[in-house]
Amino acid sequence: MNDDWRIRIDVEEEHAEGLLERLGLDLGSEARKLAEELEGRRLVVSRDDETLFVYAGSKEEADRARDIIEAELRETGAHGRVGAVEHWLAEEDRWDDEPPQDFEAEEEVRE
Repeated sequence: MNDDWRIRIDVEEEHAEGLLERLGLDLGSEARKLAEELEGRRLVVSRDDETLFVYAGSKEEADRARDIIEAELRETGAHGRVGAVEHWLAEEDRWDDEPPQDFEAEEEVRE
């Protein structure tokens, strides 16, 4: 699976597990309608405390997943912040919203 695109969702701890479960099983009506376009495709969802990450194979899939997550947050009344769609920059070993690493500065500090 190609997972070069992701969305970061910061949600209150008490809502994180419920949102994670709903994304996998029981979407609300608005989110279910939006999800029909992703039917047959697999997205990877992971959790790190109150942060959820949704990984997708294309920008279009990530955009659609972002719409679904926002709809689900609205329908459940959960408070959260849905970040922008991020892209993995393999050559730079980072997500595009992260600053580039300055390897020369790191080497100077070590000397």
